Amino acid sequence: MKKIKEIMGILCYPIILLVAEFVSIIVFTLIFNLTNNYDIGSLEYTENLGLFFGENRLWIIILSSLILIPIFKKNCHIKKLNSCFRCVFLLVLFGLSFGLTYNLILININNSIKFTKIFDGTNINIFISLLSSGIIGPIIEELIFRNIVYEKSKRIFKPIIAILCTGLLFGICHGNIIQFVYAFLFKFLFYAQKMWIINP
Repeated sequence: MKKIKEIMGILCYPIILLVAEFVSIIVFTLIFNLTNNYDIGSLEYTENLGLFFGENRLWIIILSSLILIPIFKKNCHIKKLNSCFRCVFLLVLFGLSFGLTYNLILININNSIKFTKIFDGTNINIFISLLSSGIIGPIIEELIFRNIVYEKSKRIFKPIIAILCTGLLFGICHGNIIQFVYAFLFKFLFYAQKMWIINP
């Protein structure tokens, strides 16, 4: 019974992350609705709302981060960096490169398949994309999944099970199959190689 309670406690952190993102999206949807006169539910409304989210994704991520500050303060114990400045710089550079590459791949896949208007490539600000997908987003994800979920998971599971569970939760939180596969594999490999910015 105690183990089930601990597992439920671990699961609440990804749920809190999703709730923070949902609240941020609701706030920006309200802003969009108050500043535009589209018929809610129309195709024009949906397309323009998607573009509005794309243009403001940095602010959505920042708002989500602000909502999560109490969780970080209570649960994140960031230790001294275990690597030199050069290593940290290389990890940040890797994150930026990965974020840019990933977004460009999604744009190209979307140009072929047309699965969403968000990745149509016509309204992409590379700086905003790098900042939101390559720096701020991954830092928040690392704080939630590495510093909270993984740390709590490895107290009740063997390390490989903790890595798999954390990777699965990380993938599920990305919300679609394309992002699930990349997120799970990336997080699993990242954990398995122990390439951390934050000490284990």
